[in-house]
Amino acid sequence: MVYEANARVQDPVYGCVGAISSLQHQLDGLRAQLALAQAEVAHLRMLPSPTTCAASWILDSDDVTYPAATIHMKAGSIAISTVLIMDVVSQ
Repeated sequence: MVYEANARVQDPVYGCVGAISSLQHQLDGLRAQLALAQAEVAHLRMLPSPTTCAASWILDSDDVTYPAATIHMKAGSIAISTVLIMDVVSQ
């Protein structure tokens, strides 16, 4: 009740309901971000293994681009850079 009274003093119109509403909006946004991250992880897990693909492709350059990943092959080492699904869709 003390929190509710202090919230009513700070926000006479909404009181603690305004804080609860704000937290609910933040929670909704975080759930959406989590869903996007989970979708990206699932998408990346479905991509072929970089070592298998690199071995089976005839490479004309140092970089091979996949829908959501770029494999950089330099001096026997492999570095993979990934992009968000949103970026891939927007391209």
